[in-house]
Amino acid sequence: GDRPAAYIVIEGMALGYIYHRGLPVRRFRISASTDGGHAWIHAGRPSAIHGLLALGHDLLAIPLETTQRTSLNIGRING
Repeated sequence: GDRPAAYIVIEGMALGYIYHRGLPVRRFRISASTDGGHAWIHAGRPSAIHGLLALGHDLLAIPLETTQRTSLNIGRING
C-alpha cells in the first residue's frame, strides 16, 4: 500500500550504538497568551510565561510510572 513498511530515525543519542527498537514518545506543544507581556509596561497583568511555569510545576508533581523507565522533560519555553 501507500504506508511505509519501516522507518529509519537518525538521532544524536548514544553515538556509536544501533538501537533496533523504538522508544514510545509522546510530545506536546502548548501555547498560551494573556494580556500581559513586558514586565514593566504591563506590570500587574497576567503573564503567559508564568502560567506555563505553573503548569510545568504541576506536571512535575505528578508521580511517574514506576514499572517502566519513564521520564518527563519540559524542553523549551520562549516568548
